[in-house]
Amino acid sequence: SQGFLTGIIEGTPQDGQNQIVNRVPTTRVFSISQEWLDTMRPEEAVPRFVLAANERGARLLYLRPYSRERMGDMFGNTEALISGLVTALKAEGFTIGPVRPLVYEPNHSLRLLSAFGVLAGLLLLATLYPGVWGPVVALGLSGLAVAAAGLSWDALALLAALIFPVIGYALLPERLTSFGLATLISLLGAVLLAAVGTDAESILGARPFAGVAATLIVPPLLFLFQYTLRYGRPVDWVATFWRYPIRIGDVLLGLVVLAALALVLLRRGNFPIIGVSELELTLRNWLAELFVRPRFKELVGHPLAVLALGSAALPAWVKALLLTGGVIAQASILNSFSHYHTPLLISLARSVIALLIGLVIGLLLLPLARWLLAAGRRWLASAKPLKPA
Repeated sequence: SQGFLTGIIEGTPQDGQNQIVNRVPTTRVFSISQEWLDTMRPEEAVPRFVLAANERGARLLYLRPYSRERMGDMFGNTEALISGLVTALKAEGFTIGPVRPLVYEPNHSLRLLSAFGVLAGLLLLATLYPGVWGPVVALGLSGLAVAAAGLSWDALALLAALIFPVIGYALLPERLTSFGLATLISLLGAVLLAAVGTDAESILGARPFAGVAATLIVPPLLFLFQYTLRYGRPVDWVATFWRYPIRIGDVLLGLVVLAALALVLLRRGNFPIIGVSELELTLRNWLAELFVRPRFKELVGHPLAVLALGSAALPAWVKALLLTGGVIAQASILNSFSHYHTPLLISLARSVIALLIGLVIGLLLLPLARWLLAAGRRWLASAKPLKPA
């Protein structure tokens, strides 16, 4: 605190950092471990530092010299790393020099107004469920938020992340225009989330977002539950499924849609259960050239929503599963804005790029899906009963 900065190191929790972050000058630090650095070339390391500064708010970049000859001359690689990083940072508009501490104090009046906006969203969501289910959902979400974050602003931020991804597709009619309107509702929720959750600690990453895993799991479950209630009570669904004759075609189609949803969910987090393929790495690098890389969950979920909203002939249960994928994409938008250390414009650009790419993919797949559906029905209509042997 005597003219020095305390570094909050990305991805490395430090004992006591939450206690000192508001008491001494602090800044966000990014570094690459020695073991990892020695396995990559300077031209591979430089983009990682630039990405941390550009998209994750790192203002102090801690560089280590190369310590092994594995990737070539240690001294030459270290010099190339420093010079390449300086050039790349200046090209992005950054200034190399002393780091100034983060000074941020939230506007309490705007924060309070945003809190009322989140609670209004909760009430709106509750009205979309029939009978007693509305209050049950509202109380359940409130309890979950308080359990995850206590009676705090973080609980309201978590509520926003759980509520607004569901409202759009649950409230709006099933037509293509609802795709953009649902995203606008999610972006409104993202603004409220950032308003109630942002402070010095969250921007520095000293206090992570509470309940982050729930933000990608609870919204699709809430939407699927709301969709089923449109057609009957839970007891009606249980009785119908119990007596429903199982058809292999329905099972196969359902498995395809469920596999797509599972892929999206299992890919969440920094250490997903399903890793990244070489094809996706190539695609990610290409997408990163667009300014910011859109999120994989949105590139999959948005086209699924377009297929559901643009295909009137699909069975209701198929639409429900496809729109659930769309809700996961909307939840991913809120999840992006929950990374408080990322500049809002970066999160907005990432969401808009994913929205446009997802819309194009969905519109390209829509005529193909319609043709396949019609062709499949004609082919099945031409079938003749098998004669017993």
